[in-house]
Amino acid sequence: MTHSGWAIAVVVGLVDGHIKVYDRRRVALVAPDLPRQPYHAVADLPAGEARQLVAAVDASIADRSLIALSAIRDAVSDHPLVAVGVVGHSREIPDVATVLASHALMHASEGEQYRRGVSGAAEQLCLPVWRTGSRQLTTEVAQAMGWSSSRLADEHAQIRTAIGPPWQKDHKEAAAAALIGLHSAR
Repeated sequence: MTHSGWAIAVVVGLVDGHIKVYDRRRVALVAPDLPRQPYHAVADLPAGEARQLVAAVDASIADRSLIALSAIRDAVSDHPLVAVGVVGHSREIPDVATVLASHALMHASEGEQYRRGVSGAAEQLCLPVWRTGSRQLTTEVAQAMGWSSSRLADEHAQIRTAIGPPWQKDHKEAAAAALIGLHSAR
């Protein structure tokens, strides 16, 4: 589950038909010396400088995403990663000038920068990527797993009991995306 500058990553598997969490963590997705919201940061810069800074943030996100996924892969080496789920549909990011003309497009583009970074890192690690919107997660998990939405809610309650906090909306969505990624890789 990505945000501006960071993400919640959750690694899951199935054990005896139940979700098992092997890793959960918050990961930084951009260097601390760069803006987390690059389009907001470049709004008043000359066009050339704006493009350069947005490109620098994209490169940092790509690097940090690869580092994060590699570290997660290494941490769960007994349970190989088979896919990566990313919450958020893929969307085009127009040129910088077009993005800067719309505040809503600035937010949408910044969100997509982080989702692309994670997706690109997964592809570099030869991991299939599954993406969907957060509104569809419960339905898609239920369909993929043959579970009801109440069964999924029970699974999340059991996870929170077993591993303790934090286990919030971001963790649940990241776990659901990972579960569908796991299912689709079979």
